[in-house]
Amino acid sequence: MIRVGAAQVDITPPLGTHLSGDGMGIHRPVKTILDPLFARALVIESDGRRVCLLAMDLLCVTLEYTQRIRTEAARRFRLDPDAILVHVEQNHSSPSLGALMLDPDFPFRVPPDKEYIGGAETRYCESIVAKAVEAIGKACEDTRPVQMGWGRAACEGLAFNRRGVRTDGTICMPWFYVTTQVVPLARRYHRRCGRAMCMVSAGSEDSVGATRC
Repeated sequence: MIRVGAAQVDITPPLGTHLSGDGMGIHRPVKTILDPLFARALVIESDGRRVCLLAMDLLCVTLEYTQRIRTEAARRFRLDPDAILVHVEQNHSSPSLGALMLDPDFPFRVPPDKEYIGGAETRYCESIVAKAVEAIGKACEDTRPVQMGWGRAACEGLAFNRRGVRTDGTICMPWFYVTTQVVPLARRYHRRCGRAMCMVSAGSEDSVGATRC
């Protein structure tokens, strides 16, 4: 028998919280809220084992915070840490869970009032750990017997390929996302990094999968 539970917890940042997604050192505090952000947990249980999928409407999650969420949820809810999948949506209009702009071993120490330089603010990050674990706990408490089905269908325009191909055959991430003017894009990239990009890899992902319980 398969049992499934789901839950979500609001993680919308308060006004003034730094939004990640811009360049390093650019402070972008929340000025208005158009849509709430959530931490969503899905727990699937079968034969006494549980798997948890945690998705958060954030830009990034670092290894430190991934491990903290896994450790605490495993301790409280009878989960194997390796069975907890922590995922974020790379939402560039949201905060980051952990400092993504500076390597932990980098010797520069950011003053408390300039935490945004590292890409995240500790106060918000600490609150998200608790809320993520709360979402997992609610999903564990909500498990019930289900029948599961899975399907896949086309959804035109869902995503596009943004891989750049250099003249030497190596792959790069284009600095400028231009879908119709490849030559100007290649020239600008060449000026910036000294290695010419000849094309943007063609193709797009136009299918989406869905699971129903």
